[in-house]
Amino acid sequence: MIRKIDYFFRKTKFFRLGLCFIFISIFFSIVYAYLTNLFDNSVSVNSSKIEQNYFFYLLKSAVFAPIIETVLFQFLPIELLRFLKFKSRYTIIIVGLFFGLAHFFNAFLLVDLIFFSCLGSIWCYAYLIIRSRDNGLYLSPLLMVLIHLGYNLFVFTLKYLF
Repeated sequence: MIRKIDYFFRKTKFFRLGLCFIFISIFFSIVYAYLTNLFDNSVSVNSSKIEQNYFFYLLKSAVFAPIIETVLFQFLPIELLRFLKFKSRYTIIIVGLFFGLAHFFNAFLLVDLIFFSCLGSIWCYAYLIIRSRDNGLYLSPLLMVLIHLGYNLFVFTLKYLF
């Protein structure tokens, strides 16, 4: 079953692959939100200050964050681990944990560490799929920025428009 899914993703075109991973990320986020609300309502409360200027928050979360996080928490670690000849499965786990730690803002929300580590692993897998293709070195960071941008736009829409 896993090989069939992997084969499907490896044969999927760039744009469709990006959309697939945006929807996977959104689905994963919905499941995460449901489970945290199911077990503990206090976990889902966002204690951070609500941004008053939506345009700058949108710019920050949809443009700057995807570019900076792709370079720092995906491109550099993945390429370093590839250079060191790590197997893909270990690269996915290490980069996922690194991504999760980068989004782990307070010890109270350990569930966030788990969620963002899983999300980082999913995105690392998408990166490695594109990286294995021709021109993958150039297209894989672009795909990750687009996936991250799509996911952040979804979160922004839910947080501020509904």
